[in-house]
Amino acid sequence: MHSLILSAHPSPSSFTHAIAQAYREGKESRGNTALVIDLYDPRWKQEFLCFETHEELSEREKTLTPLQEEVKKADEIVFVFPVWWYDVPAILKNFIDCNLTSGFAFKFMPKGYLRGLLKPRTVRYFATAMGPGFLYKIRFLPFAPAFRKSVKDCGLKTTSKTIFGFMGTSDQAKREGWLNEVRKSATG
Repeated sequence: MHSLILSAHPSPSSFTHAIAQAYREGKESRGNTALVIDLYDPRWKQEFLCFETHEELSEREKTLTPLQEEVKKADEIVFVFPVWWYDVPAILKNFIDCNLTSGFAFKFMPKGYLRGLLKPRTVRYFATAMGPGFLYKIRFLPFAPAFRKSVKDCGLKTTSKTIFGFMGTSDQAKREGWLNEVRKSATG
């Protein structure tokens, strides 16, 4: 099994990136492969979607991006991000706009319905938040409805959602415990 882990935090020393690395370690400890991509890393960073005409967009969608190539290789996509303003960071939304495109991730069907083209891949979410995790589970989960719907419309099935709350007051021991949970979840 190959996991594509997308980390969406501007600080390389963030707990978000630690979660991504812990998940990778857990996968690799079971003989699987995993690739962590920092969406802020200049090697992977994409300009925000911009086009003048529908034809220009259609032409753009004919060429696979490097991130789409990585999605094609994956059996599982793991999104790791902080919750900002009750939503995913803009760079993660931009990943959706630029990569989960018509003809690659979905197909328009008659009457405007979408058929997902990324089956049988699965999705996991790991989010961090400053507030209490249980509050986000009640009010935030299902988080970012448009983001989740976009992923689902591409045929991706969500297998788990985890929110780590109280990031501002959690100590190192608590965070190490969370990272152990992440590693274990990768082996299951």
